[in-house]
Amino acid sequence: GDSFDILGPGEIMAWSRILDDEEALCVLNPHGTEAKGADVTVDAQLNEPNSSMDVILNTAQAANPQGYTGSYAVGTRVPVLRAQDGRAYVEIRDLPPSEVLVLTNRPDAAGAVGP
Repeated sequence: GDSFDILGPGEIMAWSRILDDEEALCVLNPHGTEAKGADVTVDAQLNEPNSSMDVILNTAQAANPQGYTGSYAVGTRVPVLRAQDGRAYVEIRDLPPSEVLVLTNRPDAAGAVGP
């Protein structure tokens, strides 16, 4: 219900795309040297209470698939939380510098195969 804000340099950037009942959320830390985090708003109607979003891409993991030990590995479920005003959000914390996460509310998206 709120408009998006333009934040200062180095803050988390996030956007989503919705198709039917699926929401894909992209989260970017554009800061070059510091880990960042934020509460990222998601669609409250598509992400019911006690649901989660699944990480389907983590650029830090893609760069080092065998040695990756950080947070938000592909397949990680991130709970969808509710604010007192009913807003749905996911907590993203300590996203490494210059890294991107993609999450979806459709668990089988990571294994989806195109036609």
